[in-house]
Amino acid sequence: GPNSNSGAAGAGPYDTYAAIISQNTAKVIATSWGQCEPMEGSTDAVAESTLFQEAAAQGQTIVSASGDNGSEDCFIPGQNLNLQPAVDDPSSQQFVTSVGGTSLTTLGPPPSEVVWNNGGGLQALLGTSAGAGGGGISSFWKMPTYQLSAPAALRTINGDSSGAPCGGGSVYCRQVPDVSADADPFTGYLIYYDGNWSSIGGTSAAAPVWAALIALANASPACSGTSVGFANPALYRAAGSPQYASYFNDVIAGNNDFTGSNGGKFSAGPGYDMGSGLGSPIASALALPLCETVTLTNPGPQASILGHRVRLHITATDAANASLTFRAPGLPSGLSIDHATGVVAGKPRRAGVSTVVVSATDTAGRTNTISFPWRILVPTVLTVSPPKVRCKHHVCSASASRNQTVVVRSGSRARVTLYVVTSTGVAVASASVSITDGHRSFTVRTGRLGTASVVLGKGPNRAVRAVYAGGVSVGPASLNFRIRNRR
Repeated sequence: GPNSNSGAAGAGPYDTYAAIISQNTAKVIATSWGQCEPMEGSTDAVAESTLFQEAAAQGQTIVSASGDNGSEDCFIPGQNLNLQPAVDDPSSQQFVTSVGGTSLTTLGPPPSEVVWNNGGGLQALLGTSAGAGGGGISSFWKMPTYQLSAPAALRTINGDSSGAPCGGGSVYCRQVPDVSADADPFTGYLIYYDGNWSSIGGTSAAAPVWAALIALANASPACSGTSVGFANPALYRAAGSPQYASYFNDVIAGNNDFTGSNGGKFSAGPGYDMGSGLGSPIASALALPLCETVTLTNPGPQASILGHRVRLHITATDAANASLTFRAPGLPSGLSIDHATGVVAGKPRRAGVSTVVVSATDTAGRTNTISFPWRILVPTVLTVSPPKVRCKHHVCSASASRNQTVVVRSGSRARVTLYVVTSTGVAVASASVSITDGHRSFTVRTGRLGTASVVLGKGPNRAVRAVYAGGVSVGPASLNFRIRNRR
């Protein structure tokens, strides 16, 4: 969309975000659009927030440059001399990953880094220095749970934290950046353009570094075909773990007070700070905690009987132990899923085959989806009688076809085993058999090999009527009886 200072609907940035999120094709989005919050205005920011929440819910990652004017984001040399601390939108949004800047002092490994700040005084005020990484406290948004609930040792709540800018009172405000990467043009990225090599920097270069990392994580075996989605909860969990130093290069030196007007705010230190966030990535190790996935177990093809009660538990786990919400469009008519437990229950009302799609989404917006066919069968009635029955050692067996009955002799206690086979001799493992002996009814379901058993008590000769849910798809079929007399 066209460049614009507005974040409202109808403006280039908003309409571009809306199109990307509506299409839901790109799973990682990097943006360098930005404006300081006081100039942006809360109305436009709230409109953007609705889009970013939608992106998080459908598993899209949005990373945003935190700005290149340090902690004084509204300051523009020669245009806007506002030296008050401010942060950049959309980087400050709660459902966006904010990327700040560092300068490399040694390449390592591991590299040595400080907060990117080429200003610090008169050069910044005159507009002759390259810039500094944005960071500070939002005036729009309260502190999200992923920052508020981080371990105390991570120092997300520190001496610079405040609830005043966003009117939160005793509740702290959102802090940025979340993470950082090299943004100093003097230690930045070489590009070849228009026949020349040059070095570029800025947080507009650092944000795509993080976008590339997350895209590679999405494609890695660790993510198992799922998307990282909204990354912030996983980033703060990884940083709050004992493996913090394995996942991040903690930046502990420098500050982002670009103009030198705010007492050196905000300084880097151990753990989280508003100069460098959680630090820069150790990418090879960070992919695994970023891919904290939702795992869904596919139950495979299902077959149920029309009008008979169904209960199927869809099992899922979340690597972060977050609660899950289940959805299942495409269930056969009469069935529904419990959104909290994943239990599908009800009585099918129509025969046919449905393609069921089940999704489980955790509180961080991570989701996984499975699909399977579900066939609703119309019961087929088979009445069978024994042809020639062969007995040996009190075990009698017979193979009967349609329109016959099996008689259980009086004075015996018999165990009847039934299994349904097709004309090719293949067992129908989904068969459900109801047995009526004139006095009692039994319903048994076949097991793994298509067999089922029921014990008939002593009494007069009884005709056994069997109803099984093979449906017409079974083709020519027979019921096979194995009768064991118990005297």
